[in-house]
Amino acid sequence: MSNEMKPASGITFGGGVPVADATVAWFKSHAKGPKGRALFRLPVVMTFDSNAKLQITKAVIAADAEAAGIWVDLDDTAMGVGVLQQLRGLCPKEATSCVVWLHAHWGRNVPMPPMPPMPGMPPQPPEAIAVRAVDGLVTKAADAQVTLAQ
Repeated sequence: MSNEMKPASGITFGGGVPVADATVAWFKSHAKGPKGRALFRLPVVMTFDSNAKLQITKAVIAADAEAAGIWVDLDDTAMGVGVLQQLRGLCPKEATSCVVWLHAHWGRNVPMPPMPPMPGMPPQPPEAIAVRAVDGLVTKAADAQVTLAQ
């Protein structure tokens, strides 16, 4: 059976690992490829402030909301339509979380120092991904893998 996937974007992804095996060290070791920054296709659990989806309160690289994963900050500055706006139409209407496929690079588009903690705000995630595309809902959590663009 081939490990190669061709999502809606037309980019071919393959050579991945189960999402539970994708550690920060694994991402960092695969972040640069022969053509520059590697593009990953990865499942991310998005948690919202409410079912109105006015804010993403947490994003975790994981296949389902119950799984432990890597908490990340989403950098969508290179996208024409931001992640939150796309999720409003994609995630179930009454849901306060959903799991989606993202295409992303490890790290921010423009490196920046961590922000100091703000009173009354949760701490910032220690890691960041630069999102390039939202590629639909994860429908089979058990089959979810982190893959690399070929």
